[in-house]
Amino acid sequence: MRHLLIALFLALAAPATAADQTDPRLIPLFDQLEEAREEKDAVGTANEIWKIWFEYRDADVARLLQEAVAAKDTGDLDEALEVINRVIEIAPDFAEAWNQRAIIYYKVGYFDASLADVEETLKREPRHFGALAGRGMCYLGLRDPDEALSAFEEALDVHPWLSTARVYADTLRQRIEIRRRNGLDG
Repeated sequence: MRHLLIALFLALAAPATAADQTDPRLIPLFDQLEEAREEKDAVGTANEIWKIWFEYRDADVARLLQEAVAAKDTGDLDEALEVINRVIEIAPDFAEAWNQRAIIYYKVGYFDASLADVEETLKREPRHFGALAGRGMCYLGLRDPDEALSAFEEALDVHPWLSTARVYADTLRQRIEIRRRNGLDG
């Protein structure tokens, strides 16, 4: 309840254009995400969080981010990278820009570069469950199941209903246990 009152006060005090990972609307949403009893409730809350993460106080920056995402989603990764680099240059404090570049780097197999951008994302938004899960995907690409599991578990600590992280974490736990039982560690 205290978080809800603080968030309401901050939301009323903040200018209408303030949005991104610093938005006070995130406080109660992360509380709701943690307390969600059903996956459908958590998914709705997570979608609200994502909407805020994609907002930015400068409409031109937000528009450029959308352009980069559209290019990424259509497979034009060169264009996506060019646009997202502009976003990061203009707004280096924008966590979602770093996260989107991490995704682009992941898609082209630049796992180390992706991990570096995940770290930049998490410096700005430590609760970024998408970046945490992305870290796990990078470690899978680097064939490091222990680090991947750790990353997926961190994502689940923030978003307990994140289904992809849950599936990967469960699978990795089984593989690691089989490896351990069969003396294949080391």
